[in-house]
Amino acid sequence: MSDVPENVPIARTIARKRWGLLLFLPLMVGMIVLVVLANEWRDGLKLDRVVVEGATILPVRDVLTLASIRPRAKMTAIDLYDVRQRLLTQPFVRSAVVNRLYPGTVTIRIEERKPIGLLSGGQIRYIDAEGMVLPYVNSAVTVDIPAISNIDGMQDAPVGKVFAAKEMTEALGILKSAQAVDTALYHFISEVDMQNGRDIILYSSDVVIQISLGRGDIPKKLVTLHSFWGTIAKTADADRIKSLDLRYEDQVVVKWNQPAAGKAVRGTASPKGQL
Repeated sequence: MSDVPENVPIARTIARKRWGLLLFLPLMVGMIVLVVLANEWRDGLKLDRVVVEGATILPVRDVLTLASIRPRAKMTAIDLYDVRQRLLTQPFVRSAVVNRLYPGTVTIRIEERKPIGLLSGGQIRYIDAEGMVLPYVNSAVTVDIPAISNIDGMQDAPVGKVFAAKEMTEALGILKSAQAVDTALYHFISEVDMQNGRDIILYSSDVVIQISLGRGDIPKKLVTLHSFWGTIAKTADADRIKSLDLRYEDQVVVKWNQPAAGKAVRGTASPKGQL
């Protein structure tokens, strides 16, 4: 038989647990001290700078004014939710993400709405592809977009709201279709005149030409216009064109400016511009 008492293993186990507890307590106290010191350090940090990303049309200073973050504010005192809500009051801001970046930076990343048309007449306002009415902003970026005119109620449409009138939806559809065909065609259009429900008229930007678009089959007519103009623009005849009419199936009816002597000349062209 062994001379070691039977309760020795139990005593050793209890001793190890006591030593483990004695070693754990200082570690726990140290961790608590570190957490307290870290919180005190964080609570003492102040804002050094605000970084704005994604602002193209909106001036950065306007974004900072909207954010309204007090200089040298305590980093922990800045309410990121409130900052985001203030940014979203600007109709040009589609979305905003605001983050703290310790030790002293707040980052603001915005996604802007892109205007697709200018609302013609009265005060300057824009509209995006979803029909959101946007305010005029004093931007360093030149907004080169077509005007939209002659839609009932357009000038009374409130900024920051979607103007969902049927005529506006059709006008936006014309501009989106033009972009889909070719961005050059979109920029070729200077105005979409909805004629208060009558036949739609476009006006070109480079050479001022009236283009009768009519109603219906708009994407097909725009493809025809793009093909025709791509050919005629390479010749000297473009300056002689007074108006185009796309209301007829698969053809462009051309009205020419008067020659030096005689009356205006009419003609037709296929989509490829063959006279």
